[in-house]
Amino acid sequence: MSSYLESTLVQLTAKVTIVLLTAWLAHFALRKWNPRWQVWLWRVTTVNMAIVLFAAIIPPWYSVPLRLPTTNAPVSQSIIEDASTHGARGPGEASHRDVIEFKSAVVAASIANSTHKFHFNWAVCGGVLYCLIAGSMLARLVAGLWIARCEITTSESAPEWIERIAKQMAQESNVSSIPIRVTDRIDSPVLCGVFQNTILLPDAMLQSQSLERDARGAIAHEMAHAATHDLLWDILVAVIAAFVWPHPLSWRARSAHRSACERVSDRVAVETLGDLAAYQSLVARVALRVSKAAPKVGLAMARQSEVRQRLASLANCPAVPRLGRSTLIIVSCIIVVIGLMAVGSIAMQPVPRPKTLQLKVVHCVTHAPIPNAKIEAHFEPGEVAAFGVRTEHSLTTNEDGEATFEYPVGNEPLRILTATVYQPGFVKQYTIFGQDLIPAVLPTEKTIQLLPGKKIGGCVVDGNGKPVSGAEVSVLTQTTDPPSDLHYHLLDTTTEQDGIWTLDDAPLDVSATKISIKHPGFTEYSFQSIQDRVDGQYVLDRGVSLSGRVTDKNGSPIPTAHITVGRGGWRRMEGILPVTKEGTFTLDTVKPESTWVTVDADGYAPQVKNVELNRETGSVDFQLLPGNTTHFKVVGDNGKAVEGASIWASSWNDLRIRTLRWEDETDHNGLATWDSAPLEPVMFSVISPGYAALRNAVVGPNDKPHILCLHRPVRVRGTVIDSDEKKVPEFRVAIGQWHAIHNKVVVLNGHSRGRDGQFEIECTEDYGRFYVCIEAEGFQSWTSDAIPFDNSNQKLVVKLKARGGL
Repeated sequence: MSSYLESTLVQLTAKVTIVLLTAWLAHFALRKWNPRWQVWLWRVTTVNMAIVLFAAIIPPWYSVPLRLPTTNAPVSQSIIEDASTHGARGPGEASHRDVIEFKSAVVAASIANSTHKFHFNWAVCGGVLYCLIAGSMLARLVAGLWIARCEITTSESAPEWIERIAKQMAQESNVSSIPIRVTDRIDSPVLCGVFQNTILLPDAMLQSQSLERDARGAIAHEMAHAATHDLLWDILVAVIAAFVWPHPLSWRARSAHRSACERVSDRVAVETLGDLAAYQSLVARVALRVSKAAPKVGLAMARQSEVRQRLASLANCPAVPRLGRSTLIIVSCIIVVIGLMAVGSIAMQPVPRPKTLQLKVVHCVTHAPIPNAKIEAHFEPGEVAAFGVRTEHSLTTNEDGEATFEYPVGNEPLRILTATVYQPGFVKQYTIFGQDLIPAVLPTEKTIQLLPGKKIGGCVVDGNGKPVSGAEVSVLTQTTDPPSDLHYHLLDTTTEQDGIWTLDDAPLDVSATKISIKHPGFTEYSFQSIQDRVDGQYVLDRGVSLSGRVTDKNGSPIPTAHITVGRGGWRRMEGILPVTKEGTFTLDTVKPESTWVTVDADGYAPQVKNVELNRETGSVDFQLLPGNTTHFKVVGDNGKAVEGASIWASSWNDLRIRTLRWEDETDHNGLATWDSAPLEPVMFSVISPGYAALRNAVVGPNDKPHILCLHRPVRVRGTVIDSDEKKVPEFRVAIGQWHAIHNKVVVLNGHSRGRDGQFEIECTEDYGRFYVCIEAEGFQSWTSDAIPFDNSNQKLVVKLKARGGL
């Protein structure tokens, strides 16, 4: 359900409740008054309900702001880990494309192999049920109108003396003359006809011993209904009740209106006859004759279910004089007030961000403040259009070890908020506040503890022990605030002629510290354990050589081809090498291993070979076939073409291989074409500002464009409670995806924080479906059923079980 529709329904329910609750309170307060007040009460209520329903489908004329309170307590550490971290990549080092490739790879195998839990769409089912019941109620009403028309058609004209009585009573009541007809198909006098009223008298009444008196009483009763248009209002009340049938306060609104109308008509009939006992006898005898349900439409003079109440009320019912001008003024004022309420809305203003975050840097053991520490605060705005754009603020702590970070203006969630602290003699500290941080959970203060550091280092050498200059050395360590598998960079340097590198502020315990070394003349020394010493030695391997030739099906060289070595995507590519004019290629310093060698060229279908690289590997040759053409059209969820959307090949060859390099942008018509596609289906990814990234779009070559639809990000809000229905004060929430290899849900997008039982998180990756994962200290972890990715925002109520409980 979209947030707009949800908000509209909530406000509509609130307005309907106010109107109906007020009506029922007034109904009971007026029960000893002139019953005409109750009649007008329910008619005014019907008009107001119609205004409220009409106002729900038009834009509000004004909004009343409502801001919810929030608490700004320090944020505790998280225990949800980010599964998207891989290898030696640290904060800010992995490109946006690399992260996307990894996320796609984690869930790629689930397309063909995994099954997900069925997600029951309560919103759709509720809408269907509402329409069915409302439709049946309206259909029943229409059927009643048709039955009443048939009754009038099949009835006979009343005797002339009854017509004379009716005309005389109409003149005395200052109302138009009403036709009187007789039928043997009913047991009670009935007023039928919405706009042209007709009184139907039962044939049995003409056999009564008190015929004239009974006829006068019945006609007076029904004519009183006609004089105040009771039948028309009864139908209007029924129509409004059908539209608001889910609300329990509407269930007896029609009967309350009818009962008030009957009390008025009874009193008018008694005054016309001038004999209370005779009229009571008439009502009792008519009720006894009624052996079946009253007509569907029409105001019957008596029903068995209400005869006792009618007879009792006749004895003590007050007079029913017509209401005067004051009534009209009161009614008009009520309608104006309700109308003004109906055309407005309550604007749920988002909780504003706190203005500042107070940071304090202290010694982890003595807790003494650390002055002059350098802090780099990084954040990424929450707007989808700014995805991937990070902003950095540089701060310096004062003598009390404090520094103030100013939050950006706005109320959108911050996708990322981190702080990196530098101080000589201490280990560089990387603190993660979380992702998709809504204003309500943004911290206002944070204490960062620095660990004392020590000096380590080493020398980079080749296989002969000679120092290697120009080697790029990266030292990384695991995050501790909060603890996770994510690694961040402590050192990035390049060796000089002596091949030596030094890190002055390494952790005292280096068990979680890794080192990576890159050099164009050697294979990568990737993410290896670091040596806990200042004179360590790191030996680089020159690897093996890979060579071959690329030709077309006729044996002619293809000089535009490129060679790619590696598993592609989230794993490091050994190299992307253009071939020579003769179609040959040679790639040195390739790591000896089992890998994929892929070749692609404009106008040709790509090929891939699984190669065991070692010193005995021979020439790896390729013969390319003409390429296939795949057409795309990218549209938004409104059906309009999306210009400038980035689309690229993600994986192919049974969705296992991720070495394709094709990417393009859509034109102003949302179109893109790839004329060098393989014959097999390929998985594509599509991103565009303002939309969720589309994953796992598997298509093959075609003549007509494949339609790829982008949706808006799905926002999930919810409440987290414990077994005692109390709100959980702090917890972690994350978006997860199904991992077919591990047969479980893994968190791919980091975590956000919830507080005071409330959370809000956004899914910006459209894999077709996703999961919500929640963890809180002292509770068992919780994972939702699979949630389809569509345009409807989600609202969850989560009950966590205590850890160790059943």
